[in-house]
Amino acid sequence: KRKKAREVRGKKQDAMVACLRQLSAMLKSGMPLLQSLDFLIQQTEDKGLALVLRQIKTDVQGGLSLSASFDRYPGWFEPLVLNLTEAGEASGNLDTCLGYAAEAMSKRKTLQSKLVAAITYPCLMLMLGTLVLIFLMAKVIPQITEILLDQNKALPWSTQLLVSKIGRASCRERV
Repeated sequence: KRKKAREVRGKKQDAMVACLRQLSAMLKSGMPLLQSLDFLIQQTEDKGLALVLRQIKTDVQGGLSLSASFDRYPGWFEPLVLNLTEAGEASGNLDTCLGYAAEAMSKRKTLQSKLVAAITYPCLMLMLGTLVLIFLMAKVIPQITEILLDQNKALPWSTQLLVSKIGRASCRERV
């Protein structure tokens, strides 16, 4: 039974993409899996990933498939990677499938970054607009209303409606 995998993010995701790309390239060049894992363990700067890779190497040496070993670390290997690794093992194209997994993770990260950037600006503008509206309703409209009332000018119906919604007692008394 497969553990509940979750999406890998941030620096962990960057390290995983680099690891999968390197593993794919080494396997494609004909390097054996265990030797490739040794190389990755030595090369990775992420201590957590290096520890996981050591455990994976031990699992593979013990007869576990690479995908089954990946499945033991759901915090590091998301479902896409697990499924592509299984497909690669079954088809004999592990190197290609690991390359696809790395590329898919990289593209998703790029898309997520673009999405966050695209959403951030409108959200900031909405918040700024709301603050400006609150300021206008709380400070400016009552002051303008007071000035108009002091000059004995009739307030337009829209201004009367705003003043009644604001609930300023001093403005309502004169309207």
